[in-house]
Amino acid sequence: MINGKTFYTVLGISRDAEDGAIRAAYKTMAQQSSPDGHAGDAESAGETMRQADAAFDVLSDADKRKQYDAWLDTQTPSSPADKSSQDGKSVETNPESPVDAESAQSENPAQNYSESLIAFFKKGDWIVVVFLVVVTFASSNFLKDHSISDNEYRIVTGQVSPPVIESGKYSLSGIAIGADISSLSVIGTPPAAREDTGKYVTENYRLADGNELRVAYARDGSRIVYLETHWGGSKSGTTTDFEGYAYGKTTLRDLTDRIGSNGYTYSARPTTHFPEEGVRIRLNSYELEEAGAQVITFVTRIPPERVAYLNENKGGAKADKEFKLVAIILADPAYLDEIWGSGKVHDGNYKPIKLH
Repeated sequence: MINGKTFYTVLGISRDAEDGAIRAAYKTMAQQSSPDGHAGDAESAGETMRQADAAFDVLSDADKRKQYDAWLDTQTPSSPADKSSQDGKSVETNPESPVDAESAQSENPAQNYSESLIAFFKKGDWIVVVFLVVVTFASSNFLKDHSISDNEYRIVTGQVSPPVIESGKYSLSGIAIGADISSLSVIGTPPAAREDTGKYVTENYRLADGNELRVAYARDGSRIVYLETHWGGSKSGTTTDFEGYAYGKTTLRDLTDRIGSNGYTYSARPTTHFPEEGVRIRLNSYELEEAGAQVITFVTRIPPERVAYLNENKGGAKADKEFKLVAIILADPAYLDEIWGSGKVHDGNYKPIKLH
């Protein structure tokens, strides 16, 4: 869940909503929550849009939605059967048989436990008990509110060393694909949100510059397979991990001129959402040279007001100058094939790239 909300709550739809309703809800949020259209509250709008993106990514995919619904069902505890009647029948005594009554009383664990507690308090040790209860309650609430895991505790308390990035490896916020989750210590704070999707765990971290880092790692080996830095909309967060690329400034035209091609796209994942109206988004992916199994994806976006302007003025030919960088993804290609599909469409001039 995202800050206690399900993906359905984020989009404001019911669990039985059809695909059309999901797309309509996402499109409405995209139009209303664009950071570019909320200069006074860009960070809040950006956070709302990132939550909507995460929800739409799962709910618009039939397989992901099925897995998510199955997981969501496990988060709603079933109503326990009323055991009071069973407890009342667990010991039946015959009022005419004092032996049976005495036996029933001695075999009643609840009563024996109560008597033991009374004897304990009479000894004057109740202060210790109260203290332990308060400490336990406070600790459990802290862990619950902050979603502290063993790894996060080591991060917060500084019990893990900063990660060392291997030569030739690329990274986002000092974290590399294939690294152990202990490398998240470089962030220094627990995640703001966590999603458990079965084989993988996804965590979102709020960075000091207002941006958001999304991390996915394999549950079985805790190996990081996906990293995404999403621009929060603030001027302080425009700097990326790669020289010459800036959030909110670098355009799709800049990317293609610098790299020499449009890379490739995943067939099962649309490169453009709502081409006629609303937000337009493009994802251009490239294999990274000398980096092992790594793929970088540049996410560029046109806000709704600019889309409307281009449509009205037939400016489609200039659209590549309107798409501006809003996110960078580093991922294990096998993981992307799993979540986005293995089919790819390559640009005619495509070749792996080097960014260092």
